[in-house]
Amino acid sequence: MPPLPLQNSKIDELTDARRAGSTLVLVAFLFSIFVNLLMLSGPLFMLQVYDRVLGSRSEETLAALFLLVGALYLLMAALDYARGRVMARYGAGFQSALDATVFEANHNYGQTVSVWDWVFGTRYLPKDREPPEEIGIADLPTFPMTWWAQILSPFRWRRIKQTSEALDGNEGNALHGTR
Repeated sequence: MPPLPLQNSKIDELTDARRAGSTLVLVAFLFSIFVNLLMLSGPLFMLQVYDRVLGSRSEETLAALFLLVGALYLLMAALDYARGRVMARYGAGFQSALDATVFEANHNYGQTVSVWDWVFGTRYLPKDREPPEEIGIADLPTFPMTWWAQILSPFRWRRIKQTSEALDGNEGNALHGTR
């Protein structure tokens, strides 16, 4: 069964929104690499203190190491802040690309009885579109109709699919005069 065009357009919209910020994600990834490397400066500082400073009792070496590690921590903080800003920019672009779709998805909860959308004020029907004529699983004629059978349908999915396909095949042959 080919996927519905509406579903493909939503998937394409999501893919386009992700691709629009792919360079920002790459920049944030590079910043993350350097931030993680700079996180090693604390353990390396302690190794140098135990190896060089304590053995030689050199206060100058300790001061130089301390200043170097302080500068590395400041660089790490700046890169971490920049990474956060880049990802915030990516998130804002992603959100603005999908705002209309998300707005529409947060409406029309009553799939079978739309009176609840009118009661709770969630009815959304743009003037340039007609409401869908078919709602539900139209391509599976043998889908269970009772509540318990629908609850158990994921465990019987293969059989439901096979009987629906067999039924569709027989109806197609009956329409063309062959059985």
